[in-house]
Amino acid sequence: LDLQNRRFRVRGKGNKERICFLTPRAKCELQRYLNTRKDDSPYVFVTERSPKRKVATSTIQGIFKRLTQELGFNVHPHKLRHFFADNAHEAGIDVLDISRMLGHESVDTTKIYMSINADDLAYKHARLR
Repeated sequence: LDLQNRRFRVRGKGNKERICFLTPRAKCELQRYLNTRKDDSPYVFVTERSPKRKVATSTIQGIFKRLTQELGFNVHPHKLRHFFADNAHEAGIDVLDISRMLGHESVDTTKIYMSINADDLAYKHARLR
């Protein structure tokens, strides 16, 4: 985690690592969370009880299950990836760059995550000369 430069490293499928980035707001919220911590664990997200350990996958799954019940619709990590891809696309980020941000080897995989809406296509078509 490099808060100064708003970056962090994650390990994804196939044990591959990639660099990810934080928005200014995400950096502030993460810094606020870290300031509450009194431990020296190298992990960003840790268990509440000591000794502090990294949060288990099953804990994350439980959080999403509770969110799904509380919100009344299905919430899961891949839904967040779809949301990110759509928002990045709407912000004008090239699909190749979105693909890199998501850690995909193929742009075709990224396209599955993105929903192209008709209004967006109409706007882009109107820009043609």
